[in-house]
Order: sequence, then C-alpha cells, then structure tokens
Amino acid sequence: MSDENKGRSNYNADDMIDNLFEEFGLNDFMKKFDSLMSDDKSKDTEDKSNNEENVSEGIDTKETEPEDQPSAEKTSAEDDPFAALDRKTAEAKNTPSLTETVKSHADLYFDSEADKEESFDIVMQNPYAEPINRPVEEEPQESYEPDGGEGEYVEEPVEEEPYYSEPSYDSHDGDDPFDELYDFADSEPGTFESEFSAAESSESDLDSMFDFDHKGFEEVSDIAPQAENVYSNSEKKKGFKGWLTANAIPVKGDSGGEVVRKIFFVVSIITIIVCLCVLSNIYIIEPYRAGKDISSMSEQNNNTPTEISVQDEMEKYPDVDFPEGILVSAVKWYAINSDYAGWIKIPGADVDCALVQADDNQYYLKRNFYKQSTRYGCPFVSCTNNLRTLDQNTTVFGHNMENDDLLFGKLEQYLTVDGYKKAPIIEFSTPYADYKCKIYAVFITNSKEKDDNGYCFYYFFDNLRNTKNFDDYIRNLDQRKLYSTGVDINAEDKLLTLSTCSYDFDDARLVVVARLVRPDESEQVNISSPDIRINESPRYPQAWYDAKKKTNPYKNAELWYKD
Repeated sequence: MSDENKGRSNYNADDMIDNLFEEFGLNDFMKKFDSLMSDDKSKDTEDKSNNEENVSEGIDTKETEPEDQPSAEKTSAEDDPFAALDRKTAEAKNTPSLTETVKSHADLYFDSEADKEESFDIVMQNPYAEPINRPVEEEPQESYEPDGGEGEYVEEPVEEEPYYSEPSYDSHDGDDPFDELYDFADSEPGTFESEFSAAESSESDLDSMFDFDHKGFEEVSDIAPQAENVYSNSEKKKGFKGWLTANAIPVKGDSGGEVVRKIFFVVSIITIIVCLCVLSNIYIIEPYRAGKDISSMSEQNNNTPTEISVQDEMEKYPDVDFPEGILVSAVKWYAINSDYAGWIKIPGADVDCALVQADDNQYYLKRNFYKQSTRYGCPFVSCTNNLRTLDQNTTVFGHNMENDDLLFGKLEQYLTVDGYKKAPIIEFSTPYADYKCKIYAVFITNSKEKDDNGYCFYYFFDNLRNTKNFDDYIRNLDQRKLYSTGVDINAEDKLLTLSTCSYDFDDARLVVVARLVRPDESEQVNISSPDIRINESPRYPQAWYDAKKKTNPYKNAELWYKD
C-alpha cells in the first residue's frame, strides 16, 4: 500500500474507528485490515532488499507491470471499505476550479481570443448556471492492431473527461468537500451506513448530486426575486387602506390600549383637519370673497350713469316697486335688495361700501348685501333711524376684523391726528339724498356696562329732547375725544355716527362722530388749523385703564344719560 493510502487509513483509524467500528460490528474487518497492512509492509521490506542487491549487481530495477494486471494497492483497495471514500476525496480535490473549467471549455469551443474572453465573462457573471454542452466535432481515431499481430482492427476507445460543475461551497479555499460528511458521521452515528453507501456511489451519481445542488441554487435565485416582488406588490396593494388599518382603525385582535390609541389618533386627525378648514375659511376664503364683493360693488357704483333719468332706470326693473323720490344711483341697488339704505365713502380712508337697514340690528351682522351668510356682514343703519328726513343722529354699524381692514377696518386710521388729516370728509348717501360730513370727534368706549363700572355711554341715540341734553352730550363727548379736529358743532346740526369694533379691550368700540356740512358752508376742512390738537387725557372706560394698568381719573365724573 502506498504512503498516501497508509496515511489516510491511519487518519481514519485514529479519528473514526474508535467511535464507529464497535457500533457497526467491524472488529473482524479490522483484523483483516491489519493483516493486509502487515503483508504490505513485509512486501515493501522484501522489495527494498531485492532492489539493493540488483543495484549492486548493476541490474535495472524498474519493471513495467502489464496494464491488465492489478496492483497490490488496487487489490487491497477493493477490500478496503474506505477506499471508495478516499478515491472520491482525491477526485474532488483534483477537480479543476470553476475558473479553470470555464477557461478550458472556452479554449475548446472557440478559436479567437475575443470569443474566449466573451464566453468567459458571460459564464462568470452567472457561475452556478447549468453548463451549456455544445457539440464537439469528434476527430476520427486511428485504429490499432492488438498485440501487434494479425487480426481484426478495432477503434481505440476514447474516454471523455467528465465535466464537473463547481460545487457551492461556503468558501473556495480548497477545503475537503467531504469534511461535512465526516462531521455528519461523527454527530449522527446511526446514519453512517447510508452516508457510507453514498460515498461509494459511482462518479455519475456524484455528478448528479452536484448538479442537483446547483439546480437548487438556481431555483432559490429565481424564487428570491419573485418573493421580493410578491412582498412589494402586497405592500403596494395595502396602500392607504392598509396604513389606516394598521395605525388608525381598530380591528379585531387589538389590545385595549391599542384601541384607545387608535381612537385618540383618529380624533386628533379629525380635529386637526377641522381646525385647518376653519382657519382657512377665516383667514383666506372669507376675506377673499368679502373683498371681491366689496370691490365689485364699488366699481359698479362708481360707473353708474348720471345722465339717465330715474324713470328710464326704473323701467329696467318692471317688477320692482320703487319708493317715491329715489335717486337714480340707488335704483339698481334697491332692485337687488330692497333693504338698501344708501352708500358710504371716505376718500383717503379706502372705505367704499353699500349700506342696508333691516327691521332689527342683528340681521346683517352675519349677512352680506346679497343676504348671503358671512361673518363680515354688511354695514347697516340703525333700524330706528329715518332715512328720508334723517334724525338728529344717524348711526351706522360695521365690522372691523382683527386680521384685516375690510369694511370699517380702515376707520382705525382715525386713532391718530395724521390719519384724520388724510380723510377729514365722509360722503354719505341715502336712497333719497347725498350728504357730506365733517368729522368732529373720535373716541374709544365700551359696549357692556360691566366694563365701565356699570355704565355705557349712549352715543347711538336718534334724537334728543332738548338743547340742554344735546349740550351735555357734546360736553361728555369732548372729554372722550382723542383730539380736536377744529370743527365746531351745535344743537341744530345733524350727526352721522360710525361705530365699529376696537381691540383695546374686550368688546370695545371705536366711534367716529361727524356732522353734516351746513347749507352755504364750504365742504373743505382746514387740516392746518391750530385748533387741531391732541387731548392729553381723554376719558376711557374703566376696562381700558385696567388693561393699561393705569388709574382712572374720571372714575367719579358726571355720567350722561339720554333724557
């Protein structure tokens, strides 16, 4: 037996026989195995002594054994149960690597270097694919005559070299591919016989085993992307509905805490959406619509033809019953809304809007001129005022939104003397007459008694009974006005009072009091008059002093009441 087989046999005896042979009843076999080993050693000793004698005599010791004569090594290998395992191990170690195999096949199939390199690159990109067996033209084999004598010529058999696919090892560093078999035998003695039989299988069976492994790898490589696509498609199919089920909608199987969390999440989302809608409507949508309506109406009013007669204008609206004495400029607006009460325009303050009058002072607080719902409402004349003859005091109410200056929002410019000088004249029209008014006073007051020690300054009266009461009103007004405008006033004058919201404190009011231009009086106001001066200590409601953290010097002052 050669040194290689001896080393292998000793290795197996040391590592495996002690653990396995006794279990499988191989003691008799070991006796035979030891006998063969002893005979082999005796023969080696005898051959060595014969060789030394022949060398001394000058005789050539190399002998050629006949091809059909089996050697002692082969003979012993047939009896050695580990020989097949050893042979398979050696063959596996001698199997060419994947790179060498690919290159050899490329050299066999292609002539040009370019084709060889292309084939090599293609195969190496998918090294575990099934090999492509291309037909190879077989060269005719020369016949020979056996034994160099006469007889029938036969074709010399050509043994094709088997092609092994590269096994799928964890690493290609030359490890013994049967180490796993040995480890398996050590860990699972009961299955040694089946594994031992597999080790003695033919070379074709071994190739089939490797081919099966590669097919498995190909199947896995084909299935993996398909599984990934299925997962991806399932995720896409879930979409927003799947997200809602997982995060927002309580489903069967959810814990109590999870149900509460989802309900809270849904309520929070709904609240956020509602708040966004409300805020968008308050700060974007409604201001845009209100501003658009005001601008459109202002443009139409300014383009009303003046040369057309009232009768011709009324004939455009045959179904409308117009009041007697209506102005031509009021016909169209009265036809649209019979609550039309006139128009107010303040050059220099950008106030230019229609007025209405209803049966109460609440209807147009949340409706526009077209009676559509809006928080901007429409400026309206007090329901108790007489528009045809005008009362001693005509009061007009209008909104001033905190976030914009639409409608009466521009009245805030009258809080300063400079603002007043830019717009000292108010143009006021009823359906029956056009007027111009000069501003007399601007002041801040309260709308609720609780904000001024149980008192409200009653500025929105219609008529006062006597001159004394009027004079008392003007005296209280002079205490409250922020500055003097240089315009005088008396009991014979008719007043126009504009009232809107102020934000100095809750429910505060900004009030502008003007008087109609007297007959034969100039419509111009001298804004450079020295009589225009600031009131150093105007009278405010108690709430204003509280907000500013100041002492009210008028806390015990005389209170004015309408008689």
